[in-house]
Amino acid sequence: MMTTAGVNMPLASKLGLTRGMRSWFCHMPDHVRDAIAPEDMGVEEQSSPSDGMQAAILFVTERAQLERKLHALRPLLQPKGFIWAVWPRRGDIGTDITEDAVRGAALPMGLIDGNLIDIDDNWSGLKLLVRHAES
Repeated sequence: MMTTAGVNMPLASKLGLTRGMRSWFCHMPDHVRDAIAPEDMGVEEQSSPSDGMQAAILFVTERAQLERKLHALRPLLQPKGFIWAVWPRRGDIGTDITEDAVRGAALPMGLIDGNLIDIDDNWSGLKLLVRHAES
């Protein structure tokens, strides 16, 4: 389900990025980075994924690549952290990823889906959160 909340909200806010958040961005297009402006908002951008990461934003076009990245990132993510899986939804960028494919890759790794948003005219993103054990 596509969220319509915060349609006029800045992209960084839609993505849940906040000042001081330890984040890693993978294959992010320059125009999206410019829209987020991580330096201006004080996001602590990591040059590579590291233990205790609070947020990751993955731009991927192949399901196999998505699965590899999720498998590598999952153990590094803080319990309240999140990963945005972002894939092309239309246009000139080829892909074998769909919303269902993202869910199918994430669920076995203990990740559940959250919001689905339009990043821009070409990219969709699904927020993945750590599934917490029921008490």
